[in-house]
Amino acid sequence: MPHHLHHQTPRPARRPVTVVLLLALVAVALYGCAEDLESTAACPALCPRQNLEVRDTFFAVTLDSTVEGFPTRGTEPFLWVASRGDTVETRAVIRFDTLPAHYGGVAATDTGTAITEVDSALLRLHLDTLRSLLPESITIDVYDVDTTAADADTAALGALFRDDRLIGGVTVARAGLTDSLLVPLQNAVLLNKAAEGKRLRVGLRVRGSSGAELRIFSTEGGSGTTLGPRLTFRPSPDTAVRALSVVPRSLTPVDRFDLQSELRDFIVAITGTPGAVPGSLAVGGLSARRAYLRFDVSPTLLRQWTVVRATLLLTQRPNAGATARDTFYVYPQVVLAGSAVTDLARAASLLGPKPGTFVGTGLSPLAADSVRIAAADSGVRSVELVRLVTQWRNRADTLAPRAIVLRSDREGMAAIEALFHSTDAAPELHPQLRVSYVPGINFGLP
Repeated sequence: MPHHLHHQTPRPARRPVTVVLLLALVAVALYGCAEDLESTAACPALCPRQNLEVRDTFFAVTLDSTVEGFPTRGTEPFLWVASRGDTVETRAVIRFDTLPAHYGGVAATDTGTAITEVDSALLRLHLDTLRSLLPESITIDVYDVDTTAADADTAALGALFRDDRLIGGVTVARAGLTDSLLVPLQNAVLLNKAAEGKRLRVGLRVRGSSGAELRIFSTEGGSGTTLGPRLTFRPSPDTAVRALSVVPRSLTPVDRFDLQSELRDFIVAITGTPGAVPGSLAVGGLSARRAYLRFDVSPTLLRQWTVVRATLLLTQRPNAGATARDTFYVYPQVVLAGSAVTDLARAASLLGPKPGTFVGTGLSPLAADSVRIAAADSGVRSVELVRLVTQWRNRADTLAPRAIVLRSDREGMAAIEALFHSTDAAPELHPQLRVSYVPGINFGLP
């Protein structure tokens, strides 16, 4: 920890510069100075001082915990439907709570013709085949999973995936599988639902000779109705009659409109990741877990010194249930939740943007500040945090504690889980933050 820190007031620039130019100069200077921290001859044109004394300090973790339940039900970008024997079994539910009872109406007062026949009932799905695990052939079974049980009752939903509830399906060879899949449904079932004003809630199960994993675009991940699931059928055997298209909709829970939107489609974990390992911080799994870590970083260091490197040091412990091919990226995000948020699971969901991204884009989080983890390995792992640590500079501890979460880039899309020693382990195995800093740099222009 630095002593006798002196505040340095930046010199005003002699000519006006735009904010964008100033930020660019800051980024270039920091990058240039950080390239060779031990060299006194580094970046003489950029660094205000050529003989920078780089100092290191370590910050212990003041609070760490594993929180689970991510992503929350119904917010998954993909419906990850998997069958891997006794290890992982997931299903997907898609709700069509509003079905048309008439067709052909044009004017507002014209209800059209009542639907008395249904032809070519299909469930249309869009797939991410590149990141699916596909055996030689794959079977998708569709079940009627409508129930009066509570929305969160996973056991009740899981019990409805049985033969007497089977209402459709298809078997496709891997060579013939494309990114768009049409799954036939029983016309009579859909006719009954539509004519009687009932809701249709379907459950998807995948089967394969050697295990299978299918990534299906959800309503959230498929940009609304563009790639999300939809139901199509003809209200008449006459091919001249245009097919009707229905998008997912949920009308429950009746008092939570926000949850209705989320529950249009979601994943059901029949067999997921085993319980948390005592003394460990877990990242990944199903339902996914995140590691929450809080630090007591000096505000003086952040505001009066220039942080050039910040590295989180973790000691990984092997996951006995993992295989050599179980690898994924772990990346950090800064926690935005203030001290008033005492529920760590809630705090772990109030986060800044992913590293390597800009707000509002869907760029990969792997562009920076991530580490590839093999879940079966062990040893010390380093996660770069300098971009996150600099975000703490202008935030008071009372508004936003110095905290981050570690999460998996395959959250909600795989059951792989990495384990790290927590502060409950021996002291030499504790996670810690190493910060390298130099005296405050003055970026005034000559």
